[in-house]
Amino acid sequence: MALIIKKNIVPRFEGDTKASLDFLKQVQQELDVKKGQNLDGVIIDFGVEAIIRLSDMGNLRAVAEELEQCKDQGYLISLHAPINPSDPAKVDLTTDEGFRVAEELTQFADRNRIGLIVAHPNTLRSPEHFYGLIDARVLTAPYINSNLSMLIASVSKLNRDFSNVKFTIENKPYPATDEKNEGVIYSILCAQFGHIFRLKEAGIPITFDTAHYAITRATINGALATHKLKGKPLSLIIDSMLGLFKEDFIYQPNIEDALTLLGKSVEGIHLNDAGFYQNVNGMNTYWEGLVPGKGSLVNYRDVTKYLKHESKIRDISLVMEVYEKDYKKCPNAFETFKDFLVKLRD
Repeated sequence: MALIIKKNIVPRFEGDTKASLDFLKQVQQELDVKKGQNLDGVIIDFGVEAIIRLSDMGNLRAVAEELEQCKDQGYLISLHAPINPSDPAKVDLTTDEGFRVAEELTQFADRNRIGLIVAHPNTLRSPEHFYGLIDARVLTAPYINSNLSMLIASVSKLNRDFSNVKFTIENKPYPATDEKNEGVIYSILCAQFGHIFRLKEAGIPITFDTAHYAITRATINGALATHKLKGKPLSLIIDSMLGLFKEDFIYQPNIEDALTLLGKSVEGIHLNDAGFYQNVNGMNTYWEGLVPGKGSLVNYRDVTKYLKHESKIRDISLVMEVYEKDYKKCPNAFETFKDFLVKLRD
């Protein structure tokens, strides 16, 4: 029963494994916290979450060799994969090809005694549907709910067939609004809380990304507020949102409440913040991967109460998923580790 604080690594990126192991050693030395230490009732452990790119799937032996270095130093490992595909269909878990990739990855985890996988579901079938989705008929509630059902079936099978590995789904929305902040554009399923809650109800383990969730919440709740200010009836508000969620989740809970509702279905958290910007097409959207507090949507207190409670009854993973310019020294990750441990002691 521990809180396992992890750093992202890319095993097939030359030098990243060694740099990451040096970083974790620096964290423990400079922040005066050790594996197994009790911080106000929370047992702390450390680990890595290995990013496995689709191109790495052809050389998993080399990945395993890199990860052995982490095991040798006693670090717990999870996999975050596969991402950045050249062909999205290859990781669409609702297709035969995508399922085979996921199954191969799960077999690899099982052979190497890795107990947790974090997957990005690609459940919109065609990449051209990533743009202008407000008017796309394919994004009707029946279509998306059908895909969600297929996703649940695929992940349920993986978790049945490989009992030593938990295959989790990350909420990965990337929504934006139109230029009038009236309509929501989705580029992937599992966006709003109603869909994440359906995963919980189906027994699917979840990895909860704070920035992804907070972006979705800000987008949906902001658009709903705009509609209400204009005096539009609730039925039109629901229609404008494509009818994608139940009335009991029209308003998205805050992060702390969402985690409480999801409970033990959350196997891990990706901690990062997001900041608002307007892109060249006039779309209102957000940068993610920021140190909490450096954006506008996420702070450490959103997750500390939940993590303190859960880590006393089971192991739970926390990945500091912040972007870096200096991937050798990782100053943003160090700042996140430091600030989080301070808040955990409060």
